[in-house]
Amino acid sequence: MDDYMPQLIRIMPDYGGEYVFDEDGGVTRLTLVFEEHPNIERITKIEWGLLKVADWIEHCEFLGEKIPWEKIDTSGLQLAQEMAITLGDIGIPIVYQLRDKERTQIHISNTGELNPAILPSSHFYVNR
Repeated sequence: MDDYMPQLIRIMPDYGGEYVFDEDGGVTRLTLVFEEHPNIERITKIEWGLLKVADWIEHCEFLGEKIPWEKIDTSGLQLAQEMAITLGDIGIPIVYQLRDKERTQIHISNTGELNPAILPSSHFYVNR
């Protein structure tokens, strides 16, 4: 990809079949951004998992089923941790945004450590 590097990676699978956004709310694919990363095969596998979580939401909506947000956030957060560890120290904050009323954003270190925070109302958030 032509030298584009996000300043923030926000993993949030509850928005229209997508799962990762940059600091401006733009959709991106980590396999494109990090296509030359030494762990690209692992990144690709994790990305597929995140896309499946996003598709799970779309599938439930299509069938009119209740969306199991707790299970989705559990799966999504686990995959986001795996992604942070796989990417290593890239100097870009990685967060997973829960779908809760507090708009909780979980900062994930490159060791997989979690640090929850509440987003100010001005941050990009999709209220579905």
